[in-house]
Amino acid sequence: MTPFTEVLLVFGTTRDKEKFEGLDKDEVNFINSLDLKDRAMRFVNEYCKRYNVECISMAEHNDEKTKHYQIVFTNYDFTKQACHRRDKKQMRVYGSSLQYMAANAFSGIAIRGIKGGVATHKDLARIHQTQRI
Repeated sequence: MTPFTEVLLVFGTTRDKEKFEGLDKDEVNFINSLDLKDRAMRFVNEYCKRYNVECISMAEHNDEKTKHYQIVFTNYDFTKQACHRRDKKQMRVYGSSLQYMAANAFSGIAIRGIKGGVATHKDLARIHQTQRI
């Protein structure tokens, strides 16, 4: 049983970078200057509606290089009175749907997650390694 789901919304730029190059100071300052709370709430509301769950908490963090959002949802379907369960195939679809919901919520700002996009995604270990360099 997995009673909670945690989602991180992180931001970057589309500038071509070297393999382990992170964001430059101007990019970091630009991202950190944006007020993204309303758009993060749009994502939360869409997620809750789509998966019939509740948001337990949403926090904007500034403890890394750029601001990001940590969101915790229940993983419980109150209609079915059971936790959501997903197999590998369902997890791929679920992951894609998160990207599309985020792209919709941050439209005009974000491009990652747009259908047909070629943006690649880094796992958390690579993101942290890039930021340390």
